[in-house]
Amino acid sequence: MSAKKSTKKNLFFSIYLSFFTVVLAIYIILLVNTPTAIIEITSRAQTCELLEVFTNTQPEVPLNISNYHRIPVNPNNEFSTYSIIVPLPLRYFRIDPCEKKQQSEISNISIQSQKINQPISLDPGTFTCHSCVLSLQQNSLHITALTNDPIMIVNTIENQISFMNAKANTLFTFIHSIVPFIILLLLLVPFLFVVKKNVFIKFVPLSLLMIVGGFAIKIFNVKAIVKDTIIQARNMFPPPSIGSEHIVGFAQYEGYPLYFEMWLFILFLLTPITLSILLFIYSRYRKKT
Repeated sequence: MSAKKSTKKNLFFSIYLSFFTVVLAIYIILLVNTPTAIIEITSRAQTCELLEVFTNTQPEVPLNISNYHRIPVNPNNEFSTYSIIVPLPLRYFRIDPCEKKQQSEISNISIQSQKINQPISLDPGTFTCHSCVLSLQQNSLHITALTNDPIMIVNTIENQISFMNAKANTLFTFIHSIVPFIILLLLLVPFLFVVKKNVFIKFVPLSLLMIVGGFAIKIFNVKAIVKDTIIQARNMFPPPSIGSEHIVGFAQYEGYPLYFEMWLFILFLLTPITLSILLFIYSRYRKKT
C-alpha cells in the first residue's frame, strides 16, 4: 500500500515539475518578447550633440537605466531623424532636446507599432517644460533652452497612443502580475509533500488569502499608499542643512539623503515580522499554560 502511495506521489511530483517548467518557460518567453514600439524624432540644432529620451511602462519618472536612451546627434542646419526601440505600454515619455543652453528644433515625433504610425502633437500645450521655452512655427517646434538641461515631458502620451497600449496593457498585467502570482502558488505546492495532516485544509486558505491580497493590492493601490506614508513619515523630521559648501547629488536631490528612506522602509518591513514573532511566542506560551 505504501509503495502505491509513493508511486502516486512521485507521479504527481513529476507532473508538477513539468507543469511548473512549462509555466516558467512561457513567462520567460513572454518577458523576452515584450511588445515594442519605434520612436522617431526628427530634429536639428547647430551646436547640440546629444538627444536624451526617457520612457517608462508606468506613468511616473523612470529610475531604471534601461528606460534611458542617449542619442548622439549631428550638429548642423539640416533635419535628421533618430529612432529608438522602447517597450510597450508607453505611459511616460520625456525628451531632453539638447545638452547645452542653445536653440533646437523638432519637426516630427512619431511612434510606430503594429503597422501603425502615430504622430505626436507638436503643440506646445502637449508638453510640460522645465528650463525651456517652446513655440510652434511653420509646423516645427522651436525650443529655446534656458539651462544646459532642458526637459520636455509629453503630457498626453497615453491618450495619443491608446490603441497601441491597449493590447500591451493586458499583456503587461498578465506578465507582471498574473503569471508571477501563478508561479508563487506553484512554489507552495511542494508543501503538500512536507506537511503530514490536513494539508489541503491549510493550503487552500493560504492560497485564498494570497489571491485576496493580490486583488487588494491592485484595487486599493497599496504601492501609492506605502509611498505616501513613507513620505509623510519622512516629512516629520527636519531636513538636513545643505548649502553650497556641501556636495548635492542625485542621492540628495530633494534635500533628504536616500538612506533615510531606506531605514523607514526597513522599519515598515520589520513591523509585521516582529508582530508575527510576538504572536507566535504568545501562542506557544498559551499552549504551555
